[in-house]
Amino acid sequence: MKKLYLSSLILLLFATDLMAQQIIVGAGTGPSLYTPITRRADYGVTETIYNSSDIVISGTITHLAFDRLDGTDEADIDSVTIYMKHSSQITMPDSVFSTANYQQVYFGKFPNVGTGWQEVALDAPFNYINSSNLVILVVKGYQAAVANTPVAVRWRYETLSSEQSRRYYGANPISASTNLTGINYTPNARLTFGSVGIAEIRGEQLQVFPNPANTYLTVTIPAHGTAAKISLYDLQGRLVHSKNINANGNRMTEDISLHSLVEGIYLLSVQAGEKIYTKRLVVTKE
Repeated sequence: MKKLYLSSLILLLFATDLMAQQIIVGAGTGPSLYTPITRRADYGVTETIYNSSDIVISGTITHLAFDRLDGTDEADIDSVTIYMKHSSQITMPDSVFSTANYQQVYFGKFPNVGTGWQEVALDAPFNYINSSNLVILVVKGYQAAVANTPVAVRWRYETLSSEQSRRYYGANPISASTNLTGINYTPNARLTFGSVGIAEIRGEQLQVFPNPANTYLTVTIPAHGTAAKISLYDLQGRLVHSKNINANGNRMTEDISLHSLVEGIYLLSVQAGEKIYTKRLVVTKE
């Protein structure tokens, strides 16, 4: 029965290879001047939990969008930094600002025109594992505030029964002592997964064999520069293996021991220069 289960799971993973998909989390109609990105204040921060039960799938997040309602000021929003991380958190109590354990996925201008989804392509795609919640931290650096409604942009949000966001907005620069206040609504968000299942990013081949694997794994990628970093994560998003490898000709190859890993599904990520490759790995034990 266990072998049958693993075989079915492997077939499911391969069947979903390279399927792009969009997930919308939140369908609220409430208007906010401050969440997730404010133009009503010089600086702003919004930190939000998006539940894994609402996202449903694992994969590589390549684009993020928020739902614009209105606002006559349609200038791009400057100096926006976006971070993502996995977390078991289910609430966002008051706290001080921190980027601990986050991966920075975007920095630049954020679009701010018309009504509907305003989207950016992430600088660094985020490998999301659906067994954990997704937390998105949006930081707006200095940009002089504009007038109140109807000038400043308003975003649509969904009201929740618990505080799943926290925020700051004001005239003071953001620092480690900036206090974030918990709120019980979350901005509507649209996540674009460039690939779902076994993800291969940016169109170049990552060879992983054998897969399923038992005691060892061989990883081969095209060489980009002189070195690359291999990381292996479990379904809770925990790093279980990490190693730097060196180029050998026009390919990079590394053997990884799996003796210390328990049976299950893992996410393999390889960063080589500006290229990022990820694949699902099935580990079996006899």
